[in-house]
Amino acid sequence: VALSVTSAAVTANPNLGCDGQEVEVTFTATMHFPAHHLAGTVHYQWHRSDGATVAPSTLSVPAGQTVATLTQTWTFTPSGVGTELFGYTMGITSPNVLTSAQGSFTANPCVN
Repeated sequence: VALSVTSAAVTANPNLGCDGQEVEVTFTATMHFPAHHLAGTVHYQWHRSDGATVAPSTLSVPAGQTVATLTQTWTFTPSGVGTELFGYTMGITSPNVLTSAQGSFTANPCVN
């Protein structure tokens, strides 16, 4: 069986915080592959909700591996104006094309 990415999901940790306070969020992408596949390479790129992208990269996947995880960290300070949403998606460009749903961090107005 040829290598393919059957699913990809991104989560954020933490996923909730206060506006106006610096936060470091770790986004984790989990990719799933079919059992009994041949070794291969996955080409992917992180896409940030503010339009920034991380340079395309590759992941070597050994034969038979069914799950892989990758992380990306984003440190920022929400503006402090209302509820804001920050996130990443994972775009797979090869061996097949697939885009994950966005893993998100929500910054809410908080009472000090």
